[in-house]
Amino acid sequence: MAKKKTQKPVQQLLSPENYIRQKSRKLPLYNCLVSAGWDEHGMAQIFVARQHANGNISFGGYLVDLYCLGVKDAFFKFNCEIYEFDEVIADFSDGMTMISVDYALVHNIIYASVAYAAELGFKPCKDFSETAKYILEEDTDEVELMEIECGKDGKPLFVKTDLSNDIEANRIIQQLEKSVGKGNFDVLYVDGWDDEDDNENSEYDELDLQHFDEYNAMTALERRNAFTVLISDSPDQKTDNELSRLVALTECIFEKDLTDDAEIIKLHEAWNAELEMVIDEEEYTAVSLGLSPRHTLTDEDIEEFTDLDAEYFDEEKDDDFDEEIRAEEIVAYKKLKQKWGDIPYLCYWDLKYDDKLTKAYKSKLKKYNKKYPDYALLKIEMLKSMLLDEEYIKDKNISFKSIFRYRSSITELEMFEYQLLKILDLVSNDSVNIMALKAEYIFLDSIDLDPNYVQSLKTLLLTTKVSKLQDYFQEKADSN
Repeated sequence: MAKKKTQKPVQQLLSPENYIRQKSRKLPLYNCLVSAGWDEHGMAQIFVARQHANGNISFGGYLVDLYCLGVKDAFFKFNCEIYEFDEVIADFSDGMTMISVDYALVHNIIYASVAYAAELGFKPCKDFSETAKYILEEDTDEVELMEIECGKDGKPLFVKTDLSNDIEANRIIQQLEKSVGKGNFDVLYVDGWDDEDDNENSEYDELDLQHFDEYNAMTALERRNAFTVLISDSPDQKTDNELSRLVALTECIFEKDLTDDAEIIKLHEAWNAELEMVIDEEEYTAVSLGLSPRHTLTDEDIEEFTDLDAEYFDEEKDDDFDEEIRAEEIVAYKKLKQKWGDIPYLCYWDLKYDDKLTKAYKSKLKKYNKKYPDYALLKIEMLKSMLLDEEYIKDKNISFKSIFRYRSSITELEMFEYQLLKILDLVSNDSVNIMALKAEYIFLDSIDLDPNYVQSLKTLLLTTKVSKLQDYFQEKADSN
């Protein structure tokens, strides 16, 4: 919904993300913390907090790998009370000591790691580049320069824990071989690593791991029999425990019985263009809206498009979608059309609520594609429509390069829509490539997408994997 123009101060119109990007550096520093022993362990947990005039705190948290990967994780909290900041610090410091230090030290730790990782071919996590880095001072000569040692004994060191994804670990090792050469880096394998992330889901994760370990101890035939029983038992009304078991068992069967790491790595290499594509920090860009690359979007412009999409992309809306909100969105959409005209993004948006199987939708889609044949989101919509059509041409070219051509960057929405298209393409074929399903599931963790997007895609993949596994075992039974 587009917001009405008011005379409120600018900062009240900004989203938390935009406020952090544009104004947080003007706030005074409140506290800077780093985990004790960071220089010995090569891993630093850092917090930088700034204080608003109302006494509240905005802060960033950064997990920094000085040995190899740079900023592995980052997040921010906006305008929270001091007690909330203290609670977060207490949660993260469980088992470690956090010490207050001068700002210059944490700045140098973070940016030394970023520079070192860049030399090796690794980028900081998306949340850092997109928002959290703006809580820090700009990396200029204004900040005192300190010598921070990166690497271990003069070489990169990749620490692989027992919680590391094997495919992602192999990709990191391959990148190190490419950047510094074999024998010029070390890999440390660590068991029993205490994962300090995802504290909120620890009980759920522990339950899943228990199930996974249980199925891992079985033979392939025992897993197949267990799956057959579990999938046929209460198919429509499974308990949380049954669903948890089904997820764990499906993942275990794919990992242990059906897929090969070497083949998955080959698929990831084939998808390298997606992996190397830069994801824009802004949710909307001139190119993603179908405007001239020379067009400059204002904060007000971006806010209008964000408001238009707010309800559609709200994951918490229930099935009984509020028609009144929908009507308000239509009004906002028409106002944007009056301002911007029939630009490609608004044509794409106009299709979002339509039933993709109707003739009206297909007619409208063809009209928009004819008008804007090179617009990526409309090309994706057309290909998705074809995949849902029984007359879909099997040899139709669906590739990242064919859709985005010579683009140097794309938005998260564009990457999400392409990955959705790729999944639909994978599952639309009669003979589904099981290896590709597993490879895509892992691949999603390698691209800089919002966790909500990733979860949505993984849910679709998981549902497909369960269904295709059921078909696979049925075919095996029929052939015997």
